Formats: sequence, structure tokens, C-alpha cells
Amino acid sequence: MIIFVLLIGISLNKNILTIIETNLENHMIIEHALFFLIGIISVILVEQGLKYLLSKENFTIAMEKRNSLINNKKSYPLSLRIWMKIVREIYSIRPKFIWILFPIYFLIFWHIPFIFDAASSNDYIHILQHISFIASGSFIFIAMRVFGEVFNILLIFSIIGMMGLAGILFTVLDNPIFYFYSLDSHRNTGNYMLILSMILGIILLPFYLIKKSFEHIKIRINSNTEDNHNNNNNNKNNNNSF
Repeated sequence: MIIFVLLIGISLNKNILTIIETNLENHMIIEHALFFLIGIISVILVEQGLKYLLSKENFTIAMEKRNSLINNKKSYPLSLRIWMKIVREIYSIRPKFIWILFPIYFLIFWHIPFIFDAASSNDYIHILQHISFIASGSFIFIAMRVFGEVFNILLIFSIIGMMGLAGILFTVLDNPIFYFYSLDSHRNTGNYMLILSMILGIILLPFYLIKKSFEHIKIRINSNTEDNHNNNNNNKNNNNSF
């Protein structure tokens, strides 16, 4: 919650955003990461809030059987009930691949040169851009929950590939793509993207794969232990029957 409030404070501070946007490398990396993180953390907070409310509802139902779940919901503020309903409807949306299409569309749309320049020169368009990035972060995080580990691995590979290719493109430019930033700023952006893609490939991807491997090994060990325990109990019961 503290991190979320801090990120919101930074995103609403025009002076900080102005400093970040003075060069393209900060704009493309730091600012994008800021709004993506806000979107991701907002979904996490909603999930935690829903878990708390649902556990509280279940406890109330257990203690007061005469009250139904619907009646218990009425004790919560209208805004919370509306937000709960929205989140539940979002998770039930079909088809699921819509969570991937929206972020792809937003990222492509806002990085079309003349649209990017328009957002840089107009505060209202810039706010819409920021809202789109927050939504994209939320959609990507929901997609990670919906599609599971295979999607997460593909997402990491996609980010590494996208940043690597964009980094190469920016470093070999002869003319600026975005009007408001110099050619040197474009090339610096390319260098930073290449460095980040290498860091993701060397550190993040192996760490994620190793972590998931240990989790699967732990699950397999626990499953085998439970099976052995059940088999021992069955053998004891069979011996007692004789």
C-alpha cells in the first residue's frame, strides 16, 4: 500500500514528471514502468481487498446462518460493492486473449510518432496516454493470472526481444523518430534498452525458471509424501482387519 501511494504521488507530481520527461530514455523506461506498476499494484490491492471481504462475508454467514451472502454485501459501502462487481466481471470476460490484445494495441498506438508527439505537446492527450499505460499494466497482470506459467515465460521472452530490437533500432538511427527529443537522446534510449534486455535475459529469466522449477519439485515431493502416508494408513487398516 505504501509503495502504491508513493507511485501515485509521483505520477501526480507534475514537477517530477517534467524532470523524467526531459529526455527520451527516462520517458520510455522510467515513466512507462511507473504507470505499468501502478496498474499491476492496483489489481493486487483489489484482489487482496476482495479476499478480505469474502472471508469476512463467509465468517458472517457461518455465525449468522439466517443471513444470505447477498444480504451481507449490503452492509458494505456502495462504492466497494460496485468495485467488487466490476473486478469479478472483468475476470469473467470472454475471450481471455482480450487481456493481451488491449496492451498490445495501446503500446503500438501511443508509440506511433505523430501520436507520441501529440501526447508530448498536449497535457490532456498525455493524461490519456498515462491512463492507457495504467490499464495496460492491469491487463497484462490479469493475463498473467489467467494464462499461467507458459504465458509468463513467453511474456518475459517477448519483453526481452522487444526491448532488444527497439534498442538496436534506436542506436542506429540517423534521424529522430520523435520530434521532441534529440538524436542523442534516441541513441541513449537504445543503449539503455539493450542493457535492460540483457539484464532481463541473464538475471530475470533464469531466476523465474529456477524458482518455478523448485516450486514444482516441492509440489511433487509433497504429493509423494502424501501418497506414501495414505498408502501406509491403508496398509495399517488392512492389517487391522485381519
